[in-house]
Amino acid sequence: MYIRVENCFHWIGFHLINRLLEEGYTVIGKDNVDTPKKEFLSMFVARNDSFSLNPINKKEKKHLIIEVCNTDTNHESILKIIKPESIHENIEHIVYAPYLIGEWMPAEKIKMNEKQKEKLLQGAASIEDFVSAIYQWVNINTYLPSTIRVLSRREKNISNALLENFVYLRDNRSIQNDFNKVLEHYQKFQTFY
Repeated sequence: MYIRVENCFHWIGFHLINRLLEEGYTVIGKDNVDTPKKEFLSMFVARNDSFSLNPINKKEKKHLIIEVCNTDTNHESILKIIKPESIHENIEHIVYAPYLIGEWMPAEKIKMNEKQKEKLLQGAASIEDFVSAIYQWVNINTYLPSTIRVLSRREKNISNALLENFVYLRDNRSIQNDFNKVLEHYQKFQTFY
């Protein structure tokens, strides 16, 4: 199965393509390799035979698309999962992610003060847990709501939205430990952040 990941060298897109390649998918990446960080991340997958970057083929069969969008004003990451339902129709699902912690996350999120960090970690989730959830949704052939809001199990604030649109990530490890690992990674690869 082909999966196209748009904005594939965004830090979340990078984690998605790695998981999909590990699971045996053929991944078509779409991105502009216009920063040193994106160029560095592209080196991790460029030699994988199951990955190609920016191919343009109008006659290609319809395939699933995952688009990593820019963050919104609430600093949430937004993904679109577009599933080809028929020859003429695609179904789009919007996924709102919680604050995510993981390697290659933006440096300004790593360098925050203690008060900001404490507040953000309360509702944060690991990128690995989030990518696992996306992977499961990619493989599911049943109903998915058009809007999905993903939350950490530690998140306490829920609006009056439909509960069927909420998914809680099961995060069984300490988010503080995950953040400390990111700090170590940041120290090691600081020039690429």
